[in-house]
Amino acid sequence: MMIQEHKIVVLGCVGTGKCKLITNYVQGVSIEGYDSTIEDSYRKQVIIDGQNLSWIFWTQLGRDILDQYMRAGHGFILVYSITEYDSFEGLMSYWKAILRAKDVGEIPLILVGNNCHLESERVVKKEQAANLAWELNCPYFEASAKTSENISKVRFLNVD
Repeated sequence: MMIQEHKIVVLGCVGTGKCKLITNYVQGVSIEGYDSTIEDSYRKQVIIDGQNLSWIFWTQLGRDILDQYMRAGHGFILVYSITEYDSFEGLMSYWKAILRAKDVGEIPLILVGNNCHLESERVVKKEQAANLAWELNCPYFEASAKTSENISKVRFLNVD
């Protein structure tokens, strides 16, 4: 059976937990502590609708290669922290960069609010994120790389 490869680019401000989120999804484990990543990639094989897929996740890309990776990406995950409003506001600059790099009509995209286990520290309202998801025409959910809540929802990214 042939395995289709899909490159998924994970974008968001520093410290939002992008690598932790993807590591949790790929390896099924939560990572404690903070280890800022310069650049990393992860691979996970999944079966969706009877198709064998290999997802390659690229995270925390340096500015010099970001455009190259965005052009090569088949899908995108925008990550912000529900406890950091600046990380939410910063998503539009990533979205605009994706649009410039891809220059196509429909772009597979998911919006993820990380750190939902920190509800008492929330500064980004769910309604704000839902409105942004509507504007970007993409699914939105909140997850926690620490507690694994909603991590499995990443699998619903629909890439061709």
